[in-house]
Amino acid sequence: MIRRAVFASVLVAAVAGGGQASALEHRPPPASVTTAGSVAAVPSVAAALPDPGDPTWSKVFEDGFTQTHVATTDGDPTYPAVFTTPEGRAIWRNIGSEKVMNNCATVDTSGDGILTVNAKPRNADTATHPWRCRITSTSTFSGGTYVFAARVKVHASTGNLSSFWLNSALGGAYNEIDVIEDAGTVSHQQGCKATASLPSNHGTTDGPYYGFNHTYYSSRSPKDVGRKFCLPQGRATALHDGGFHTFHVEWTPGVPMRFFVDGVQSAEFPAQYSVDSPLTAILTNVDKQNGSATSGFQVDWVKVWKKNPPPPPPVCNDNECFRAQLGTQAYTYRPSSNEANPQLTRIVFDSKFYAATYPDVVAWANGKVASQGGNFYDHVQWHWLHYGIPWGRTGSATFDPIFYMNAQPDVSAAYGWNNYAGAISHYVSNGRFEGRRASLAFDPGWYRARYGDLAGWANWAVVDHFTVYGLSEGRQGAPEFAPAWYMAVNSDLRAVYGSNNYRAGLSHWYAHGRGEGRPGAP
Repeated sequence: MIRRAVFASVLVAAVAGGGQASALEHRPPPASVTTAGSVAAVPSVAAALPDPGDPTWSKVFEDGFTQTHVATTDGDPTYPAVFTTPEGRAIWRNIGSEKVMNNCATVDTSGDGILTVNAKPRNADTATHPWRCRITSTSTFSGGTYVFAARVKVHASTGNLSSFWLNSALGGAYNEIDVIEDAGTVSHQQGCKATASLPSNHGTTDGPYYGFNHTYYSSRSPKDVGRKFCLPQGRATALHDGGFHTFHVEWTPGVPMRFFVDGVQSAEFPAQYSVDSPLTAILTNVDKQNGSATSGFQVDWVKVWKKNPPPPPPVCNDNECFRAQLGTQAYTYRPSSNEANPQLTRIVFDSKFYAATYPDVVAWANGKVASQGGNFYDHVQWHWLHYGIPWGRTGSATFDPIFYMNAQPDVSAAYGWNNYAGAISHYVSNGRFEGRRASLAFDPGWYRARYGDLAGWANWAVVDHFTVYGLSEGRQGAPEFAPAWYMAVNSDLRAVYGSNNYRAGLSHWYAHGRGEGRPGAP
């Protein structure tokens, strides 16, 4: 069947295109499209974190700070401060100059578990030791599509810089991606201000900006590439409510980075800034004013998901192999208003098929609903009776009046070559019982011979089987069109309609695929 949600999208697309193109041709562009070098804020786009039951994602890192974190050293003179689990597995390293992890961060396992990163002044010798406390994951992430997320409490104090960010493994300035960089309620000297390599969006119509931003910086080639996006004051202030908020970024090398605050997109950086290098997750809290009233950076959890690679395509070369791979789909037929009318029998007219095959019908019927009310499919049926039949349009998968007249010269001679109402009358009363072929997608004799479970079936019963069951099951009704094969080899159709919506595939082939040069069968 054509799923309601999918079919609804087809209707919307057809209306948007004036009824002249398919849903594929009218898919909206991404909500935020940026040109090279630009940064966009898109507050209308939402993206939930991966669902635990979603097989397309794997959680590759999670720390909810609900178990004891033992502060130890691992003998490494460069990075001696380590948080380990009770069983001794290292989770975080402090790659700053502070030698004792507990001086930098503490874990409270009561309740839901909270990590507090203490505010520490930057070292005077910034060239050698720019960070005293830089809590960095021991896990690294690269070579795929990731979601990096943290639930943190955004502090309201000024003078310290609390951040959840990503950078190249164990140091280096190859990538710096700030998922959240919070400077408190008042901007400080290195807040949302532009530099030579970090043009800010300060001063746009959405300003003023301050105190809270997403930043990207790289010292790889091209040298000194950077981008900064700062939240407007009104939006940043709302986050300083004493509660926890979730921040995440979608990161794929060579694909635009999208940043989200509580599931709503806040910014997008162009693809040129998604440089592939092994990344670690980092938590910092820097006292910018060296001893002022600063607050700890509280972190409820940090999680990282990686997109699973798609399963390899099935190794198939015919319709039945793909059909077994893609599965079947039930179909709920929408009865016409008068099944006794030969022009409305389901082997001749299927309102869902007719609407999906002719986008102009969708636009017309929607217009009638808007101006006159009534049911969408009742208007579709009216269009078929008064326009579709005289124009010789295809009303179902099993009946195409023009095809029928061309394939059956005796019928054409008896009724007149363009008497399509006469063609319907003959097919319903005689042709289907005689096993005559009436559609490019269905040949009753070929269909019965192909599927052993239909051996011995009467001609009319074979037609009815394909109408109600066969097409939805992905069975091939004629040599010219193999529904499962067509969906399998056209990934753009699967993305729009679903992998086994064979009826939508047939409608697309009739309306667009043939004209685009897409073969209907191997």
